[in-house]
Amino acid sequence: MNTVKKGNAFEDEVFKFIQDYVNSGNTWLNPNYCTFHQKKGYYSKDRESDIIVDISIECFLKDKNKYSQLIIIECKNYSTSIPVDDIEEFNSKLKQITGVNVKGMFFSKSSYQKGAYNVAKNTGMALVRILPNSQIEWILERNPISSDKLERQKEDMIISFRALTEDNYVGYSHNVFSYFNDIFTSSFINTFNRFVFTNYSLEKNLTGKKIPTHKNKSNNTLIYLGFDELENQTQSLLQQSHKYSDIIPIDFTKVISYMENLYDVRFVFSENLGLHNTKGEILGIMDVKSNTIKITNKLEKNSHRWRFTLAHEIGHYILHSNFIAEKYDLYSEVESNFFWNENDINIKNSVKNRLEWQANMFANCILMPRHEVFNVIKELVKKLQISNFNNGIIYLDNQSCNIHNYNCVIEKLKRTFNVSAAIATIRLKQLRILNDVRIIEPKKLFFVNKTKNNL
Repeated sequence: MNTVKKGNAFEDEVFKFIQDYVNSGNTWLNPNYCTFHQKKGYYSKDRESDIIVDISIECFLKDKNKYSQLIIIECKNYSTSIPVDDIEEFNSKLKQITGVNVKGMFFSKSSYQKGAYNVAKNTGMALVRILPNSQIEWILERNPISSDKLERQKEDMIISFRALTEDNYVGYSHNVFSYFNDIFTSSFINTFNRFVFTNYSLEKNLTGKKIPTHKNKSNNTLIYLGFDELENQTQSLLQQSHKYSDIIPIDFTKVISYMENLYDVRFVFSENLGLHNTKGEILGIMDVKSNTIKITNKLEKNSHRWRFTLAHEIGHYILHSNFIAEKYDLYSEVESNFFWNENDINIKNSVKNRLEWQANMFANCILMPRHEVFNVIKELVKKLQISNFNNGIIYLDNQSCNIHNYNCVIEKLKRTFNVSAAIATIRLKQLRILNDVRIIEPKKLFFVNKTKNNL
């Protein structure tokens, strides 16, 4: 691929990446009031002609014809690190573009020279690196991850700094790293939201009830959310609800209290929700009109099945409230909503499947947070003396030694996270920790049979 085609391909990749993020409704921009452009020109008084930019996002206020904020994105796909001169040249372009609230983001496949961060900090620019596929390994990180929130943030900053400054850095289960306003992070959505609203007055604070000018209040399009985004959503909820306390196993009283305060949502666990006309017992309900989440009293409180159903409903509330409100007054959950073939990731074939897949994934992520799972696995790998990682950190076939290790791991995870064997198994597969090569029949992921405490 020649240099021009290589550059254009990366621009297309970044354009789709940004557009998907904003259209998902999970950033602080309202996609209904944003327009996305490639290779659009903006007038420069110095040139007395247009400056053509790689990507731009024009953000509008309701009922206004002129954009109130313009985000310009520069894309570079070099084989070497990005020199400071490129950052300065991009900043010069931004200064020449006529209008207010013009901001710049710089995307690269390669690392940045260290001086680039001083320029970015002093000009309000954000820097982003998307690692090439050859520099991503979907395996367990070798270094321990702290259970303390502040320590995790420090570790994330160190990892992200390395990813942005080292040419040959290899990312473990993550490929996007960013820098803005002195903060290095692996959470692009946090960078993007801080970047977009740095100069905006918020009605309240970012942790909850303050709503920015462009906040997405109505979005009836269900957008694909991948693993990383769902992980980030659940991690944010856990950090806010549990603060500095331990988050394993998840204390749902803290999550409930946090959501009641933040969203004024009610939780009801004392009602028999009855039967669906054709699909059996109703396990949970999201009542949009009364802003209420209900879990049937037929489930034993704090059982595996109760915990998963509650986590699933919370997922719908956080991810899908606007979408569901456009289509339903009551959204009821029956057992079939929780069925999922382990290998089925083709969720685009229907909106219903995508809706339930995202809620199931959200539940799995919140019940077994990624970093905490890694910490437990590190201890078990050492204790069980598992040393051959060529076939997967936990390799499962029909050999008795591998079955023994697998059973030990699953039992430990069940006790630690208060989940079922089915949940623990699929979570290990999602995190690329378990390589199960047994020939088995496809089965339901979450509810394997009709008993109450199967999860």
